[in-house]
Amino acid sequence: SAAAPAIGKALTMSSDARERGYLARSLGQIGDRGQLATLLSEYRKERSEVAQGEMRVAIKRLGGEVPR
Repeated sequence: SAAAPAIGKALTMSSDARERGYLARSLGQIGDRGQLATLLSEYRKERSEVAQGEMRVAIKRLGGEVPR
């Protein structure tokens, strides 16, 4: 999807945990594997359990491995 890069950029810039969760979910639903690196990077920095949960699901949907 053409929107995936913009959503990925919004994810990196968002300061709101709920919004980050929604953005991560969107990336997982769009299915653009090109955003996997962004999701993994943001997952490592994320402090919100809710947003991390959404990121985990999105990473798995894109075929990635969730870091431990």
